[in-house]
Amino acid sequence: LARALGGHLYVQSSEDEVNDVEPWASQFYNESLASNAKIAEATGIDCDTYTSACDAIRDQSYYVAIGGIVSPEGVSWVTNEEPNFANDSIYGLKDSNLEQLTNRGRSFGYTVFNINCGRFAYCLNDYNAGAKISLIEIPGVLSKEQLEASLAEIGQVNLAGSFVDNAILNQWHDPNIYHWMRFLAPNTDSASKFFNESIDLSGVFWGTGVSEELIRKGVSDYESDFNKMPISLAPILDAPPANAYPFVADLKILDADSNERADQRFSSEQTVWRVTFNRDMNQEVQPFVTFGPDEPYTDFIVPGDWVDARTWEGSVTISPVATDGYQYVRVAGAVAEDDPWLVTGDDKRRFRFEVITSGTESLNLQASGGEGYVDLSWNQDDYDTLL
Repeated sequence: LARALGGHLYVQSSEDEVNDVEPWASQFYNESLASNAKIAEATGIDCDTYTSACDAIRDQSYYVAIGGIVSPEGVSWVTNEEPNFANDSIYGLKDSNLEQLTNRGRSFGYTVFNINCGRFAYCLNDYNAGAKISLIEIPGVLSKEQLEASLAEIGQVNLAGSFVDNAILNQWHDPNIYHWMRFLAPNTDSASKFFNESIDLSGVFWGTGVSEELIRKGVSDYESDFNKMPISLAPILDAPPANAYPFVADLKILDADSNERADQRFSSEQTVWRVTFNRDMNQEVQPFVTFGPDEPYTDFIVPGDWVDARTWEGSVTISPVATDGYQYVRVAGAVAEDDPWLVTGDDKRRFRFEVITSGTESLNLQASGGEGYVDLSWNQDDYDTLL
């Protein structure tokens, strides 16, 4: 919200500002907890029904985010300014109480303080949890209605679709769902507005051709446990997000005539490999495409070249010495076109195919067994196979 309005988190720029802001913020916050109506407005909790929940809120010491950044390099304000206070032991980020924070090397993008404490500088805390509220500085004068409208607009974009354009790249062929990345919804809270809320996972790419029914196997929410919050998946992205980190969006293994086989079974024969990425890639850098039956999946190399910025195509003959059974694909080392630091990860076992180099093909194979032998007989009328 602060950035959208041309501002930033609160920065202690002068002693006068500190003396004005700190008592005002503490008074404003404490007054917002003075009545059940105020708490209900802020949290959605019905204090008349859930008295203990509202009492707990009043008793809690809440922490507020301000624009101080603690990192291994030290402590600074988000504005990079260095206020010169008459008494640095009281004001600003030069307070010696921050030494412990600096040594821990925390970097959350903000510093938190207890709003019920007399002096902010003496009450800075090193908390992993996010601050409950934030103090921001924005230029000019805005009405409450204008602020609420801006907040609603940002919330609609960032909250309703806060997980959009992500990609969940599970090994969907693995029947053990505990090997997947799974999503577990928290329990509903009947004492707050979250009782009727849902978690929005819409706008996510789960893989090419992955059905919602299969995705649901990796989701634990209201549909499997009525104590949990529901998780909404629709709409599901059909196309891979181009603004996500580079990854293999799809891999098709075709026969020599570039036809796709639904069963993905191949014998000792020529195959065509078509690898599709989610974004434009650097065509001067070749990905390393290999396959094998087990770690590290590099038994056989697939040579190839770029067809366009998002498609790489290779060709390889399945070796007659390849182990029959499933072969797993590994793709690594492709580089994004617009950023050489964005290199695809070690993508392995997500795609597989089956190799069958031995077997028989007959329409009416018959077998009869005896002691120490088996007699096979058939009439071959499939002349293409016979030849």
